[in-house]
This record gives sequence, structure tokens and C-alpha cells, in this order.
Amino acid sequence: MANEFDQAYGFIIKSCNYLGTMCSVKGEIEVWEKKEKDRIFLVDKSTERFLSRRRQDDPEWYENSKVMLTSLIEHNCSLPPLLCMC
Repeated sequence: MANEFDQAYGFIIKSCNYLGTMCSVKGEIEVWEKKEKDRIFLVDKSTERFLSRRRQDDPEWYENSKVMLTSLIEHNCSLPPLLCMC
């Protein structure tokens, strides 16, 4: 039987668009956005943790964060090796 993380991750895969992966100090973080474009999910599979935020909670934060996350994903290879343990 799948654990809670696996079930939640399966839901994200089915209901979201994959935006990309970015490095973190501890590994990689996947970035997903719901197909309705109203929620962003950050997924750390190595620690089985999620972070999400809805657009309606703070529309300005949502738009700014999406731009920032997209930029981090696109420029992932330019991070200093010390900061990227991928």
C-alpha cells in the first residue's frame, strides 16, 4: 500500500503541469502548477515534503514567486557548485 506522500505525489502528477526542477542545498526540488493555474507545489522527494500556495491567498506573491521559480529553473546550471548538491 502506498504511503501518504506517494498518494499525494500521484495526485500532483495527475492534476498539475511540471514546471521543472531546481537545486537546493539538500538536493532537488520539483516545481508543479495546477492545470487551473491557481496553486504552486514545491516537492522535495528526498525528504517526502510538500509546500504549496494558492493564488487566492496572495495573488501578488503567487505571480512574483512563479516568475522567480521559473528563473531559478532556467538558470539552474549557473548556480555555484557549493550551493547545488544535485
